[in-house]
Amino acid sequence: MVRWVIRVKGRACHSSMPHEGANAVFAAAPILAALEVLAGQIASGTPHPVLGTGTLSVGMIRGGSAPNIVPDTCEVIVDRRLIPGETAEMATAQVRSCLDGIVLDRPGISVSVEDPWLICPPLPECVPALVLESLLRKVQRHVPNAVTRPVSFGTDASSLAQIGIPSLVFGPGGIEQAHTKDEWVEIEQLNQAVSILFDCVAGIGHR
Repeated sequence: MVRWVIRVKGRACHSSMPHEGANAVFAAAPILAALEVLAGQIASGTPHPVLGTGTLSVGMIRGGSAPNIVPDTCEVIVDRRLIPGETAEMATAQVRSCLDGIVLDRPGISVSVEDPWLICPPLPECVPALVLESLLRKVQRHVPNAVTRPVSFGTDASSLAQIGIPSLVFGPGGIEQAHTKDEWVEIEQLNQAVSILFDCVAGIGHR
């Protein structure tokens, strides 16, 4: 996962005389359109056999300070999900190349793609079998039909894996409910997770 800001700078003035300024929000419109096209290209790219394709999404736009002021700044916050084989450098270069093709015939406007402020590489595809099997056995004591599967969202496990700590993602709830207006976790799953984590800690040093 990579997140970064595209910053559009213009020139502020009173909204009764917009010709005296350079509207950064208006200037961001073709940038958003180009990013939407790029998002479609990424989604139709060569999929990973398990995780599918990468994604690109614009999650936030910030611009302006008051209705009667032509905005001199507009920030576009981009979220890019990576699949194995992709890097933050590749994703950033891809966006910069996309924006290089935009002709902003607007005097007083400048655009910059800042360096990523968040980089969360994909987890390695190989986890030591002993680690995986040990956790799965403990989970199945409480949830007999539990299985392992890959996921496409980011977690702190990525940072741990980058420094050589074998990492898996485990916990109650589902990504389908995450970041929704009515986000929730089943109480039963929460209790099961506590019991499983207790078993894991109690079993340290034992196979």
